[in-house]
Amino acid sequence: MRRVMGLVSILLAFLSSLAPAQLADWKATQPIFLEAGSRVSAVRRDAAGRYLVLQSRPATLFVFDGNLKWLGKYVPQRGQDTLSFAEDFTVGDDGKIYVADRGAQAVKILSPSGELQQAIPFPQPISVAATAEGELFVSSAQARVLVSRVDSAGKVIGEFGALQEFAGRADVQRTFNIGLVRRDRAGHIYYLFRHLPRPTIHKYSPLGHLVAEFELVGQSLPRPQPPPPKELFPARPGEPPPRVTKTERAIRRAAAMTAHDVLTALAVDPQTEELWVGAGSSLLHVDREGRSLGEWQAVDPGGAPIKIDDLLIEPDRVIVVSAGRGVFLFPLPGGSTPAKAAP
Repeated sequence: MRRVMGLVSILLAFLSSLAPAQLADWKATQPIFLEAGSRVSAVRRDAAGRYLVLQSRPATLFVFDGNLKWLGKYVPQRGQDTLSFAEDFTVGDDGKIYVADRGAQAVKILSPSGELQQAIPFPQPISVAATAEGELFVSSAQARVLVSRVDSAGKVIGEFGALQEFAGRADVQRTFNIGLVRRDRAGHIYYLFRHLPRPTIHKYSPLGHLVAEFELVGQSLPRPQPPPPKELFPARPGEPPPRVTKTERAIRRAAAMTAHDVLTALAVDPQTEELWVGAGSSLLHVDREGRSLGEWQAVDPGGAPIKIDDLLIEPDRVIVVSAGRGVFLFPLPGGSTPAKAAP
C-alpha cells in the first residue's frame, strides 16, 4: 500500500509540473474616472495632457485633467446626433478626436473642444488610428480587407490586409477577422485579431505592406494550432462545391455570433514599438520581434480578476478599461522598461 501511495504521489507531482504555473497578480491601486461610470470603452490622452474617456452608451466623452480630476464632458448636441454607439477613438497631434462610431456607420471627427466637424460614412467602423496629416486607418466589421486607408477628405485611398480564412466559412470568417488598429511613431500599423483562434497580430509598413506576423504565446492563450482545413469534404476536380443546407447556414451564423474574444486590447509604445496586449484578464508584454517579455494576471484592489478591454501605457503606470467595471490605475508591471510618454 505504501508503495502504491508513493507512486501516486510521484505521478501527481509529475502532472502538476506539466500544468502551467499560475500567473503573478498585477494589482490595481485604485479605480479612477468614476464620473464616467462603468460603461467605458476607451481612454486616450491628448497633447494638452488631458485624459479623454469614451463611454459607449450613452455615447459621451468625459474630460479629465492630468491629475485625474473631472473637467466636464462632451455630449451630443440637441437635434444633432454627434455620437451614436462608439467603440474606439484616437486623438491626433492637432488635438482632433477621431471616433469609430459603429452605430452611426461613420467615423466622426470632433474638434479639441468636442464639436462635430466632419462625419465620414464608413460601414460598421470598429477601430481607428490617425496620422499627423489627418489620414485615417480604419478597421470594419464589413470591409473586404482588414484595414482601409482614408484621406482627410473622407475618401478611401487604399486597402490592405487579407482576411484570414477560418475553415472555409465565407459567411462567418469576417466575424473572426474583426480587430483593432494601432499605430506607432514610425508609422507602422498594427492589427490585432480579436476572435481568431490563433492569437495573432500583424505589423504593416506605412504603405500597407506586411512586415511581420506575431503569433503570441502565453500561459493564458490558446496553444498554436495548424490552420484548419478549408473544407472537411472538398469537392472533386470538375465537381461543383457541396451545397450548404439551411441548417448548416444557421449553425455557421450561430458560430459567428458566439465568437469570443481571444485578444481584447492592444497598446503600442510609440518609441520602442513594444506591444502591450490584453487577453481577457491577462496582460502580455511583447518586444518588437514578437517575443514575450512578461505576462501577468490583472486584478482589482480586492484581488478579483479584471478583464482588460483597453490600455493606456504611461511612463510609470498603466490605465486599464474594463467594460462594465470601469477604469483602474495600475503600476507598470515589475521588471518592465518604462514606456515613453505618448503624445
